[in-house]
Amino acid sequence: MTVSPQKNLPQFLITHPTDLSKLLVGYSCLLREFNLSSFNYKEIVAQTFKQDKRNFGLLVCACYSNSGDQVAIVNNLKELLVYSISNMDLVLNLFFALLFRVLPRSGVKVCFSKDNKSILVADKAGHVINYCIEKTEITQKILVDTLSTITDMYLSVSNYLAVCDREGRIRVSFFPNAYHILSYCIGHEGAVTCLSFTSSGLRLFSGSNDGTVKLWDPTNGKELFSLEPFSTVHKHKVCDLQCSASQHVCVCYEGLSVAEVYKYSLTTEGLETLLHVQSINTNSEVLQTVFDVENTLYILERCPPYITSYQFLEGFFSESSSEYLATDCYLSDLQ
Repeated sequence: MTVSPQKNLPQFLITHPTDLSKLLVGYSCLLREFNLSSFNYKEIVAQTFKQDKRNFGLLVCACYSNSGDQVAIVNNLKELLVYSISNMDLVLNLFFALLFRVLPRSGVKVCFSKDNKSILVADKAGHVINYCIEKTEITQKILVDTLSTITDMYLSVSNYLAVCDREGRIRVSFFPNAYHILSYCIGHEGAVTCLSFTSSGLRLFSGSNDGTVKLWDPTNGKELFSLEPFSTVHKHKVCDLQCSASQHVCVCYEGLSVAEVYKYSLTTEGLETLLHVQSINTNSEVLQTVFDVENTLYILERCPPYITSYQFLEGFFSESSSEYLATDCYLSDLQ
């Protein structure tokens, strides 16, 4: 998910791949890694760049490595930066830059390969570039070259690389041999805005400006199920969707103060479907949702409390009143 330039407000969330106590929160010009046990945080980017006196641009996207010890960042200055957490200074816990690269085009999404040896960056010009960081000399290679603006990219655990664009197309290939296209998933009537694979990596969900969520077989591009929006969200574009390890799918719509939760399952006839679990109403517009590895749901909304967590208990997601993050007490020093 990309960010909007609202100064000093939370822009996006990233859960840690292995540590349940950590949540990465992206602001307009810095990242903070919160410890959910102590409610302390470590600041990334701002401390490091204050030291070397560089002006850091607005964050566009970021991601953890799969081992959780590195963070990759793309900003609006067409820069790719990779940081490693250093435990040498136990007081400041600074993040030190391992890699700096100027991108040929403005980036929209970044992710690590599953072996953490490569970083993939999707850009607005329709390219996905693979930066190999395994060796001392960094190499780069274009994996995907399309004619339309890429809106999202997702690399599954099974190494299916899916990219979507403004023309309503989803291109699926196999990483790292992305020149071999497995399928095109065609069926949305508007731009595809977001992608998410199931935990197995064998099924792909997509959301679109047409308000629908579709389920695909990425190996052949077959549409398996289409979720039509409720009348209350009709014609609102899907701005974000996430699939958890327990096969829950959370969908949020542009301009609406609700997150819809579904369960991916099989019908008695063996057909794949999404069953509605609950609607989670919020105080303001939902911007993003994320799951951690144990199915805790975090919702980012436009106004306070900004970030709220929900535990899955007895078949439903219930608000955890003790875990509010990025409220005014955390934002006061950013003013």
